[in-house]
Amino acid sequence: QFTLAEAPQQAERRVTLRGSDPTSYFIMAFHAPAALHADFFPLVVMDAVLGGAKGMGLFGGGTNNRSNRLYKALVDTQLCVDIDSEYRPTIDEYLFSFYATLAPSSTHAQVEEAIWAEIRKIQTEGVRADELEKAIKQTKAQFAYSSESVTYQAYWLGVSQVIASTEWLDSWLARLTAVSAEDVQRVAQQYFAPNKQTIGWYLAE
Repeated sequence: QFTLAEAPQQAERRVTLRGSDPTSYFIMAFHAPAALHADFFPLVVMDAVLGGAKGMGLFGGGTNNRSNRLYKALVDTQLCVDIDSEYRPTIDEYLFSFYATLAPSSTHAQVEEAIWAEIRKIQTEGVRADELEKAIKQTKAQFAYSSESVTYQAYWLGVSQVIASTEWLDSWLARLTAVSAEDVQRVAQQYFAPNKQTIGWYLAE
């Protein structure tokens, strides 16, 4: 198998766009490992803690959104009207991303700092045992939903063979269950840093 990997990011990257859309948007992304990497499943759990458990593909189901950390920190406080995190299984290294739709009274800097505050909490305090259990349980439920029919199962078999292997798919639930709070804190510390971030601001005018 031939793969390409981008050189490690050494400094923050930013882009600002302005347009006539009356709504302002925010995106922040970090390089993240491919599906076969040992850190894939801890990052899946971190994604569930921050942005809610999700299905992992085309038939993924919805996001359990209202009780996650980002929703409470940014939507319940009216900084954003919508907030989400995203991390998907891929054959090559890709991204762990955050997407936000700003409330009219909010600034991009406020949203950026609020997201970073939640990342730092995991880096310094880790995740609670009940929070870890909930994230894993809900991710399992989303996985079950995304493989409940023959069509969905065929999709998963095909995708897993392309991005990883059928063995990866067979061990999916066991490897997810094995993720510990220490694993989640470790990947939060390893992959998320200011010099590793790429940020986009869309400013409504």
